[in-house]
Amino acid sequence: MARPLRIEIEGGLYYVFSKAIERRHLFKERKDFLKFISILKEAKDRFGLIIYSYALIRDSYYLAVETPLGNLSKAIHFLNTSYTVYYNRKYGKSGPLFRGRYTSYVVEKEAFLPELTRYIHLIPYLTKESKRPQRYPYSSLGEYLHPKKGGFADIITVLSFFSKRKGDARRKYKEFIEEGIRGKVIDPLEKIVGRTLIGSQQFAEELKEKLWKGGDKILLKKWIEKEKVIDAVCKFFKTGFSELKKRKKKDFRRQALMYLLNRKSGLKLREIGEILGIGYSAVSQGIKKFKEQLENDRELAKNLRFLEEKLSRIR
Repeated sequence: MARPLRIEIEGGLYYVFSKAIERRHLFKERKDFLKFISILKEAKDRFGLIIYSYALIRDSYYLAVETPLGNLSKAIHFLNTSYTVYYNRKYGKSGPLFRGRYTSYVVEKEAFLPELTRYIHLIPYLTKESKRPQRYPYSSLGEYLHPKKGGFADIITVLSFFSKRKGDARRKYKEFIEEGIRGKVIDPLEKIVGRTLIGSQQFAEELKEKLWKGGDKILLKKWIEKEKVIDAVCKFFKTGFSELKKRKKKDFRRQALMYLLNRKSGLKLREIGEILGIGYSAVSQGIKKFKEQLENDRELAKNLRFLEEKLSRIR
């Protein structure tokens, strides 16, 4: 049977999990758990992820994650590879650590986000790793129940499903967790439709209409109006559009605009040239130079990721 295609969605919510090969323990001691969590935070920052919940147990990890930039595969590849390198060096091992490709499902956010976070937070309890999931140190549940320094889960979005007042929301989420402990928790895999989606049939049908195939992935691109891209770039670089239209050598701001109009608005090079008053070849060269600079300038790459994430949220 052919394996399911990856679905990469800008702004998509995913249930992700990955398990160790040959029933190994991914985490042999406290330092291993903490190392993985630090790499997860780095992946969040590097790839612009939104982590709603996570839980680690000895042989696997589980995430509820949103991808504003539609880059789940790259993010999980970084996460698994980085931890594998750490693990193999520490324990004198070689070769793969994780069992094949990670598993992921696209989730209907409005209907299932709170339920998904609860299930993930209860995995240590359901797998008998912990009798008190509220006190389990290797999940994000503690961030939901108590103010916690250094936390990076997006608790506000989930808690807003319960109350506009944070104190009330924390209390109600705690009750929600306790209901799950008493046996009222839903396994998200019981809600699978079409092999790769978790949600309603209507959600699956609506998503199917929007998707197009790209290699071994299914992609969903949401083109942004060119005016919004231009406005966002001008605000980010604190300049005016008339200034960006001026022909200046090595103006990375202008090149960034070309790149984003092509990448985020889906404009052809000729159309971008008409907007900036330049020819097709000048746009092509500008985008090429910008990509080359991205590979060598980490600060520029970081700023671009921030700008792309911001664009994904203004639609």
